[in-house]
Amino acid sequence: MKKREKLLALIPVLWASFFDITITIIHQPKEYWNGNLTAANEANPIGNFMMKRA
Repeated sequence: MKKREKLLALIPVLWASFFDITITIIHQPKEYWNGNLTAANEANPIGNFMMKRA
């Protein structure tokens, strides 16, 4: 597999990641944006941990 083919194969993964991050940010409650980090709404346990620790 050539370098160009490898990079093209990453496009769906990068798009899915961008989509997930965008949806996660958009659907946070007002309390989260007002500083109450415990109000974070994230299904991924690692992401949830990170969002509540920022």
